[in-house]
Amino acid sequence: MEKSLEKVKKENNVSAKEKVINFLKQPIIYILIFCIFVQLQIYKTVPDYVISGDSTTYTEDFNGSVRSGQVDQMRTPVYPYIAKIIQKIGGQENLYNNIVIFQKILFIFTIILFYYSMQEITKNKIISSILSIIFGICPFIVLWNVMILTEAVSLFEIVLLSFITIKYLKSPNNYLAGSMRNIDINNDYD
Repeated sequence: MEKSLEKVKKENNVSAKEKVINFLKQPIIYILIFCIFVQLQIYKTVPDYVISGDSTTYTEDFNGSVRSGQVDQMRTPVYPYIAKIIQKIGGQENLYNNIVIFQKILFIFTIILFYYSMQEITKNKIISSILSIIFGICPFIVLWNVMILTEAVSLFEIVLLSFITIKYLKSPNNYLAGSMRNIDINNDYD
């Protein structure tokens, strides 16, 4: 009995080690490292955050409540609610910096989804990698992350919707169909 338990433990250790090795073999790891490095260089050239004429309407002037049926005529509810959650977690004094941090992290997830979307379409890791790097370091896309505007969240939603749609077209099911509908509703708001 003890020998079989030891054998199982060894197999689990080997499989865990193999999982780490396989994980490190994935191109997305190196794509993210490269993109983050380039993004950090881009971020050094711009202010910590950029406020536009719309920014305060998302973070300070928004008083609507979707639950009670009130939505501000000028603003959609998704981004202001994200800002309110970030404000509750990090406080008002760091609100804009914290929103930018959130948007930068969200963009990393957007790159991951973009890579896997390209992988589903092309079935070629080299092409998917090149396209993902171009997407992940493109300055006019990266700079949306420092702006207090909906574009960073909308970009994530669009890439997520594309990823789910690609998956759905390859293998239709009710869960993916419902996800596509719910994300589309969020895109209508943003």
